[in-house]
Amino acid sequence: MRFDENLYTKMTLTGASVDSGVFDLGNAEIALGHPACVVITVTTKVTAATKIELKTSGTNGSDYAVIGATEIAANSDVGTQKTIVVPPQCARYLKLVATGTSMGGTLEAGLTAAADTAKGIEDYAAN
Repeated sequence: MRFDENLYTKMTLTGASVDSGVFDLGNAEIALGHPACVVITVTTKVTAATKIELKTSGTNGSDYAVIGATEIAANSDVGTQKTIVVPPQCARYLKLVATGTSMGGTLEAGLTAAADTAKGIEDYAAN
C-alpha cells in the first residue's frame, strides 16, 4: 500500500498516553465520501496492550472527537498491522491517540485509500 508522506506519522509508546502528529486533510476528497483507512504498523515490539483511537477536529483545537478505534495486544511483534476506517465527511484534522498502562514499543501509521489490497500499486504497470 502507498502512503502520502504528509499523512504519515511515527509514535513511540511510553507511559499511559501518546498523541501522534496531526494529519491535515486540507482539501482531500475524503470529506466528499471517498474511502480511506489509517493503517497502523508495529515497528518495535509492543510490550503492553494499547488502545489506538482515531480522532477528528474541524479546528485542530481541543474539540477532537473519537471516530474509530482498534487495539494492539501486548507482545505484538514487528509487522503486526491494524486498520481503522476513516468515515466519510470527517473533519479536516485527524490524529491518533494511544493509551495503555506502561506502554512500550513503536508504531508507524499512515492514511491510505487502499488498505489490505491483494496487489500493491507497485505491482501495476505504469501508463
